[in-house]
Amino acid sequence: MRSWLKKYRKKNKLSQQEMANKLEISQQYYAFIENGERQAELRANMLVKLAQLFGCTVDELLKMEAKGNEPDDVA
Repeated sequence: MRSWLKKYRKKNKLSQQEMANKLEISQQYYAFIENGERQAELRANMLVKLAQLFGCTVDELLKMEAKGNEPDDVA
């Protein structure tokens, strides 16, 4: 589960559908990403959009993804 992604989404008061729209993917695919389904991977273009949306760097997102961290200072 990508709880850091869910935490960012909720902190920014966005629904899964709104996140999916921003990433230009379906809500179902976004839900798979957020829930950590193996078939649904974060693509490079999605990471760039997420970094812009949350005011962080792609490097920070990749580190959270690799470690499974939940950031305390969510944008």
